[in-house]
Parts: sequence; C-alpha cells; structure tokens
Amino acid sequence: MPLEVSAALDREAAIYLTGEVITVKVTLKNLAAKGRESLAWGSVQLTCERTMGAQIGSRDRPTTAIARSASTVYSSKPNVLFCDVELTHGETRCFSCEIPLPTHDIPPSFRGHLVKYLNRITVAVQHVRAPIKLMHIPVRIIPSVGVDETAKTDKNPFLTGGIPHATISQTVMAAVDEITAPKRPHMFSMTNAHGKVATMTLFKKTFRLGEDILGILSFEVHLKWRLRFEFVTSAPLINVVYGEVCKAPIDVPIETLAWKVDIYVLPCSPQNAALTDSSHVGS
Repeated sequence: MPLEVSAALDREAAIYLTGEVITVKVTLKNLAAKGRESLAWGSVQLTCERTMGAQIGSRDRPTTAIARSASTVYSSKPNVLFCDVELTHGETRCFSCEIPLPTHDIPPSFRGHLVKYLNRITVAVQHVRAPIKLMHIPVRIIPSVGVDETAKTDKNPFLTGGIPHATISQTVMAAVDEITAPKRPHMFSMTNAHGKVATMTLFKKTFRLGEDILGILSFEVHLKWRLRFEFVTSAPLINVVYGEVCKAPIDVPIETLAWKVDIYVLPCSPQNAALTDSSHVGS
C-alpha cells in the first residue's frame, strides 16, 4: 500500500491533565508515482489498559494464539475522521479531531510491579484492499486537582466573551501552588529506649511531581562547660606523733563530696585570645 499515515499531537511531550483536550492531527499522503489510492475509513480513539503482573505468571498461555493479560478499563468514543477518501499521486490530506479527557472516569498512567495502567491513542486506517492498520501513540495522563466537573457560567451577560477563561492547566497549577505552599513546619521526634535521638523537620508534607523533598535532621548534641569541685573530708582527727616513726593509719573513714556548676563561655576579642593562646607564643 503506497500510502503514508502519520499522526501528531498538539504538544511535544505527550503528557496531559485530566480535564484537558487532546488534539490529534492525522496526515495521509499518497507515495505512488501514478494512479489513485482509496481508503475506506479512519478513526481515532483513546483507551486505557490495565495489565496485572500476577495474571501473567498464573494463567496458562494457549499454544495456538497470543494471549494478553491486559484488560480495557476505559475507552473514549471513536472519532471517525474520514470515509471513502481518494488520494491522487503525491496528494496529501490532513484531518484533526479533539479528544476531551474526563475529570474522574479515566485512571491516571501508572507503572508498578504488579499492576500497570497504560493510556494510548489508537489510529485505525483501512485500505480498500488491505486489512486494518493500527498505530498506537502512548500518552501520560496525570490526575487534576481543584477542577470542578461543571463549568461555571458568567452571570453578567455583558461580560461574556470579554474576560478570558483560565485553562485547565492554569487552574490545576494554581490549585497545586496553593496546596503545596509551605504553611508551617512539621517536626517529628526519633526516639529509642534511652530517649530522643534526633528531630526531623519538614517544611511541608504535600509535594508535586518532580519536586525535591527538603528536610532538616538535627541531633541534640551540645557542648557544655562545667566547673567541678571535689572535696575529701574525714570526721575523726588523725593524731600525728612527732619525733618518732610515723605510720599511716590502716583505715581512714572519709567522705567524698562533689559539687558541679554549669557556666557559659562567650567569645572574646581576637587580640585577647591571642595573648592567652600558647600556640602562638614565640612565632
């Protein structure tokens, strides 16, 4: 079939928010040097397939057919682009359609170990003398927040059309900015059997995709200065004999008294610190 069928989306990165509209442009080109080529029909449809990883290993695959563990969980209404189209040699025709994404009915794209949700746009074209040809365009769909299902209408008829309405992307980004804005820090204590070990501080608990999670992990280790005095006292008086051989007593009852007081050490002038620093003396 000397026909070339190409499809393109309205943006380079095929990533959309729920509630947006996907614009698909399909181009047909006759590559034959002469003659005409006919196409019976062409359609565009968005589908979401769920693949269960556990089903792949558990179910028995037949030997006479290719089995698939994917099940369709969402499919949009097929958009018929054309019917009975004839192209002369070198002729090119373009068709476009819009696929609105629902707000809550379509699952977002997800790639997990046991389950996967794959969204893709299928372009189907059938030649008059050939079977159906399918082309799949994978798209990534991200759930939206802050978007109402029903569109708001202007109460003032004189302002209709004068004020531009915000797009779905602008509405969602404004809602995400409000939700993810840091409001107050969240502190978490890490303890063990002996007490508190560290404190984890998060400035916020709501993040957007691709954002770095920043936190402060602080260990409560402090340097303290302390004066410690130790006194050794004895209640009985030890008699010391002069002029004779003095022998130390065998047993002396004593009592040890320790006294501690915390002090604070503050910085001083660098010139005064240099006078008391013995490492710089004579250098």
